[in-house]
Amino acid sequence: MTLGDDPLMRFRGRDGREMVMVPADIYDRLRELAAQALQALPPADVAAAIAGGAHPLAAWRRHRGLSQHALAARAGVSRVWISRIEMGAGHGTPATRLKLAAALEVAVGALEVIDLSPRT
Repeated sequence: MTLGDDPLMRFRGRDGREMVMVPADIYDRLRELAAQALQALPPADVAAAIAGGAHPLAAWRRHRGLSQHALAARAGVSRVWISRIEMGAGHGTPATRLKLAAALEVAVGALEVIDLSPRT
């Protein structure tokens, strides 16, 4: 049974569970999108560190097993700036943030602090 212009077919399996059949191209695209979504999620240790109050830069740096000095050398930025950013005393220039993200192999957005406090 099709649902209007919807290319999905819904039916009940032998075990009584509702099943959906989709065209192969849609299935392949859904698998691709699901894989991309999983890659966008931070590892559990990074997420836990950030939830516990760590700056995302510090959480990712520790996840990669890097000291501030090692990250500074890899990214070509000052260790002092890394320390300032991790303490929340600065943000660094867009170029600095790009270098840090590249050195950590993450998207720049992964290093941004997100304010989740309720707005009043």
